Amino acid sequence: MDVSGIRGPAGLPPEKGSKSQGKVKGGGHRARGRADSISISSDSAKKAEQVDHYVQRLAAPDADREEHLAEVRARLEAGELDRPEVFHRTAAKILSGSDHSNPL
Repeated sequence: MDVSGIRGPAGLPPEKGSKSQGKVKGGGHRARGRADSISISSDSAKKAEQVDHYVQRLAAPDADREEHLAEVRARLEAGELDRPEVFHRTAAKILSGSDHSNPL
């Protein structure tokens, strides 16, 4: 009886001295005593730096934005923006979905 194609129980290492010791399905070999490692391409590293930069910018208070909001609040409180042409221009921007980064 030929038993050369029969393997041991699944999940158990082969017996010592077995020809299959150290081999993995698909013809590979088990790594012994080595830690896993990864390698990141320079392009991926640059993208990670960009993402980190954007996250830091979003988390940090925006001095320019705060300054602009203070100016707009002052103009509102002074009544400077309480004019029909400002209302119409604001309504047109809202309806057109235009960029809101342009100050009034």
